[in-house]
Amino acid sequence: MDREKFYHKIDDWVAYNFTKIDCQLPSPTFIQRFIHFVEAELAAYAKSDRDKLMPWTQVNSNTELDQLLPICFTAYINQGAKH
Repeated sequence: MDREKFYHKIDDWVAYNFTKIDCQLPSPTFIQRFIHFVEAELAAYAKSDRDKLMPWTQVNSNTELDQLLPICFTAYINQGAKH
């Protein structure tokens, strides 16, 4: 997946889901931390240093990213609840 599309897709996904449940959009800091979390999650499965540095290369399509984001978001929220 293209780098720019990857990051826009994550940002759009968060905005869409918060709007869908009629909530105020999260702060830019929240979104940035979520993006870092997604990058770290993908880095854990990277097969090379290049893939760790470029997480968007590990996602092949919007559909694949759409499947990963709810899982990552749940893990991100659960992680925050533990602190």
